[in-house]
Amino acid sequence: MVDAQHQVIIAADLTDCASDVGNLIPMTDQASTNTGQAPGQVLADAGYCSAENLDQAAQFTTSRGTEFFIATGRGKHHHWPRAAPRGRIPNGATPRQRMARKLTTKKGRAAYARRKVIVEPVFGQMATLQNAKHLLLRGLDQAKGEWLLLAACHNLRKLHASIGLTGLQGLAAR
Repeated sequence: MVDAQHQVIIAADLTDCASDVGNLIPMTDQASTNTGQAPGQVLADAGYCSAENLDQAAQFTTSRGTEFFIATGRGKHHHWPRAAPRGRIPNGATPRQRMARKLTTKKGRAAYARRKVIVEPVFGQMATLQNAKHLLLRGLDQAKGEWLLLAACHNLRKLHASIGLTGLQGLAAR
């Protein structure tokens, strides 16, 4: 998970499961723990969409106030989104239908559109600047350690770019 303001990685993990679907709430919990507060919004791609995640996201929203925007499927490039719905949500709408409807509103489209300029550049920066296109170590524990080290290096680069050398001197151990 990446902070929207500075593109700092606030939660990271690595699993041996090809699907992201099981990581939505654990990563949101980790982000809350690491930052000391629940995120205001979570923007997640379609890989995180499942009935269970949509239910857990609704519970997380109720308990901690985080608003989730989870893509319910892949959108086609160069196609205009459907018009925002009007009126009340139908009583029999499933959580997936509710989320799809939420993403077609002006607020939903605006929020989710920010995802491509928040998290995607981080992957590109790590691939380009840290040559992190492939992990070099094998085995889950070693690969996880390598990924967390790459994330820490990314964050140090962002910190340096944000506060510079003079700001780093102010952080010296006392």
